Amino acid sequence: MQGATISAELAGRVSEINFDSGSKVKAGDPLLRLDVAAEEAQLRSAKADAELAKAELDRAQNLSKGNVISKAEFDTAQAKFDAMKAAVDNVQAQIDKKVIRAPFTGVAGIRYVNPGQMVAMGDKLVSLQTLDQVFVDFSLPQNDLAKVSSGLEVKVTSDGVPGREFKGKVSAINPSVDPATRSVQVQASLANADHALRPGMFAKVEVLLPQKNSTLYIPATAVSYAPFGDSVFMIEKQQNKE
Repeated sequence: MQGATISAELAGRVSEINFDSGSKVKAGDPLLRLDVAAEEAQLRSAKADAELAKAELDRAQNLSKGNVISKAEFDTAQAKFDAMKAAVDNVQAQIDKKVIRAPFTGVAGIRYVNPGQMVAMGDKLVSLQTLDQVFVDFSLPQNDLAKVSSGLEVKVTSDGVPGREFKGKVSAINPSVDPATRSVQVQASLANADHALRPGMFAKVEVLLPQKNSTLYIPATAVSYAPFGDSVFMIEKQQNKE
C-alpha cells in the first residue's frame, strides 16, 4: 500500500478544490489550486521583458554579423535575454507549484482545507492512499528468523473484517534485529481488490512454513525387481517373548 499526506509547497489562498473526500483520483489529477493572480501578473511582466530582450538580441546578432558592435556587446544582449527567460521560468514554476496534483492513483481522504482558506507552506491538505494492494508489518522472534524467507505464504485475519481470511506472501525481511526485543520486522503483501483492509487495522498473521516429510533412502541393490512388481525386504529385530 502506498500512502502520503499531501502538503502545500507554497503559501496562498485555496481558490479551487477538484475532488471529493473519499473519492478515487488518478496520478496527475489536479486536487487543489491556490490563488495565482499575483503570479500571473508577474508572469505577464516577465514575458514582456523577455520579448524585449529577445528583440534586442536579434538586433545585436544582425549588427554583430556586420561587425558593427563588439563581441562583448553581443554577449551582454545574450546574457540579458537568458536572464529574462529564466525569470519567466521561475514565475511559471511558482504557478505550477500552486496546482497540487495527485502523485499517484489512489483514494483521497477527508480534506483538511476549504475553498477560500489561507494555507502556509507545509500545511496538510489531504491524505492519499492506494488500497488495491496492502502491506502488513509484523515481528517475529529471532529464533524463527532462519525459518522465514521471502515468498512464503501468509494468512491474515482482522477483527475489522470478521469471518474473512486473506492470503499473501512475505515480501521483505528487515536485515537487522531489534536489539531491545530481539525480534525482526517482516512485511507481507496482500491483494485487496475490494478495499476491505484499511491502513492502521490490527491484524493477526500466520506464516505458513514449508512441510518437511521424512523420507527413507535405500540403495538400488536392495530392491528386488520382478514383472509383477518391485519389492523390498525389510529386516526387523525380533522381540523376545517370555
